[in-house]
Amino acid sequence: METIIDFRSFDPAYMTGLIFSIFEGLNQGESFRLITRENPNHIKSQFEQAKLDIFEWDVKKTAGDAWEVRIVKT
Repeated sequence: METIIDFRSFDPAYMTGLIFSIFEGLNQGESFRLITRENPNHIKSQFEQAKLDIFEWDVKKTAGDAWEVRIVKT
């Protein structure tokens, strides 16, 4: 079962830290999905800057103003 976290009601200042914490708690092969109003490209950039090259990133724009990202720990 994959966890889905809706970050649309979160303060954006805390979102990246929470996402990193969730990612760190994953075992290899596990994933989670996040939903946000913000374009998530800045989060992906932070993963890359942190040299976290052990992830897969699948993003899509959903209906309305939301983005959905599936992050897998590889």
